[in-house]
Amino acid sequence: MNYKKIISRLALAGNSNFGLVATSCAFAFSILLACGFFLFKKTAYFDDSFIYLHMAANIVEMGTARYFPSAESGMLLSSSPLRLLTLVPAFFILEIFNIPLRTIEAARFAFLSSGFVSFLVFLPFWTNSLKKYLLLGVAFFLLSTSLDTIFLMEGGVLFLSLFTLAKLLNERTENYFAIGIAVLLVGLSRPEIGAVATVSTALFYLSQPKVLAKIMIWLFVGLLAYSVLMLALGVYPIPSTIWSKQITGKLKLFTDKNLIEILPANIAQIMGISWSWVGWALIIIPAALS
Repeated sequence: MNYKKIISRLALAGNSNFGLVATSCAFAFSILLACGFFLFKKTAYFDDSFIYLHMAANIVEMGTARYFPSAESGMLLSSSPLRLLTLVPAFFILEIFNIPLRTIEAARFAFLSSGFVSFLVFLPFWTNSLKKYLLLGVAFFLLSTSLDTIFLMEGGVLFLSLFTLAKLLNERTENYFAIGIAVLLVGLSRPEIGAVATVSTALFYLSQPKVLAKIMIWLFVGLLAYSVLMLALGVYPIPSTIWSKQITGKLKLFTDKNLIEILPANIAQIMGISWSWVGWALIIIPAALS
């Protein structure tokens, strides 16, 4: 028997198990920290966060994702459909136990639960790299205690979806269904980022047209399923916020000048100075440092 090989394999197995245990402990600690923060410490929320909560509660209570269920408008007032959907399971649980959905306690539970839902949504993509996904989860839950966007807005689902797509592209996996769905999930996290992800994926597989076609087919199938769900919830699939921002961004309601043309001079005037270069300096220097 080759004892050196046996000892070497045991050592590798021991190191691997130690790494998994250490990662699992860090993951558990990050979860406990996030739970304590959101259940007992966090007291301030974005106004947009309550818009998400209101629509998620409407889905559970009335089966519609409309902000005003009685209105005829089918606009989807959610910049991130995936963020909205991750809030729904928590409200379903509260509804089962007859717990009021529109309280600060329910909001805390929903925000915290949405983090776990988001993490579980992307878990199937990482079954071959579980330790790496646990490490990603450590960063995810720790960031949730310092960056409001992670659980209160769409930052969390965008964080996980982008890492997931990057992983799949880096692996050059032949699971084209997974790549297509991952691109879709990026788009459902933020439509404009999803457009970039779609173009990037297309460029990545440009030299393999058959593979690209398979990915796009699964992307279309996933998009069709999502569209059916949104129509069943009484709203259009494309978030109306994307349309409205495109329109209002082109409007000139008060002046024909762009912001960058007048901002430096206005900054200088606020300081009591007539030189616009001072305003430019106060814009450029912080930008350069950051």
